[in-house]
Amino acid sequence: IDSIPDDEISGEREFSSFDGFTAEVSRGVFEALKSNPRLEVFEEQTYHVMLDGSAPLVNATLVPGLIYNGSNITGSTMGVCVLDTGINYSHSALGGCTTAQFTAGTCAKVPSGFDYVNNDDDPYDDHGHGSHVSGIVASTDSTYLGIAPNAAVIAIKVCNNAGACGNTAITS
Repeated sequence: IDSIPDDEISGEREFSSFDGFTAEVSRGVFEALKSNPRLEVFEEQTYHVMLDGSAPLVNATLVPGLIYNGSNITGSTMGVCVLDTGINYSHSALGGCTTAQFTAGTCAKVPSGFDYVNNDDDPYDDHGHGSHVSGIVASTDSTYLGIAPNAAVIAIKVCNNAGACGNTAITS
């Protein structure tokens, strides 16, 4: 970093866990660093948490059209257990159920679950990540269709509203 002119670098941050840094540099400095065989240089990339990008990332874009033993593979008659921050079963793409319907066991998309964080039978998502993961798996939304849209989701809430997941909850 010290050999790069001040007017060609900004926002530098050195890491203590390994010999490396991040910074904004001019294109010329970037190319010079990149051509150095002793360095690994990466250009910043931006990622977005979007359901429409999930299926291609796991190479599952062809799954909804597949036929196996005369049946379309959509998750029908299957249940997927998601251990995460819970699930928003009131979301229209994830059942559209009320708490009363879920508690009564009449929510078809999310027939059951458990909240190990609060030690109760209502794994309602107060973070969002578990609902996002459940949507990737089984969303019925026409724009953001899940990989197995006809699958049921068994929601096991093991992570709290900050996204922290304790060993006890996960292994219970």
